[in-house]
Amino acid sequence: MRLQGKIAITMLLPLAGLMALVVRQDLSNTRTRAIESGSAQLRDAVQNAATLFDGQFRRVAQVADTAAIAVQDYADWNPDELFRFARGIVARDPVILGFGTIWEPGLIEGAGDPFMPFAERDDSGIKELDLAKSAIESARLASMFETFETRRDPYWSPAFQIEGETERLDVVRYLSPVRVDGRLLGATAVDI
Repeated sequence: MRLQGKIAITMLLPLAGLMALVVRQDLSNTRTRAIESGSAQLRDAVQNAATLFDGQFRRVAQVADTAAIAVQDYADWNPDELFRFARGIVARDPVILGFGTIWEPGLIEGAGDPFMPFAERDDSGIKELDLAKSAIESARLASMFETFETRRDPYWSPAFQIEGETERLDVVRYLSPVRVDGRLLGATAVDI
């Protein structure tokens, strides 16, 4: 073998091996940095979304709790005013899918027994309905109302589905009790 060939083999082969190791290590480090950067961005995005959802859930709970205080003077409300109140709350907040009140039978003058005025957002706008006329909703709300007999504080219901105009929607309902002098008179319900 010629001298040039021997020099090439002795110097270039180890140099090529060393270059291959350096390139592999650099690719590995670049991959690790890219994964860490992507993970940090994803973690930040999830944390931001969670914070946003937490804020929306807290705001919805505040709406229900404040509304429960507003309707404590039940003698001042008639069925039409309760429907307008519900419609106004749903119209003002795009996060709220529905709002209504649940009343002890016979409490609201001029209302049927039972009476559950509710305003609900759908694809065509906001519609008013008496949930007591829906067997499914009446049973769901009556069961939630009964929960307040043993539970004093507001709570979130388990998720359930409702039939929208174009799809089934997953809904969570927040219920806040309406009490006067310790007596349970009804509750407010907000759907999101």
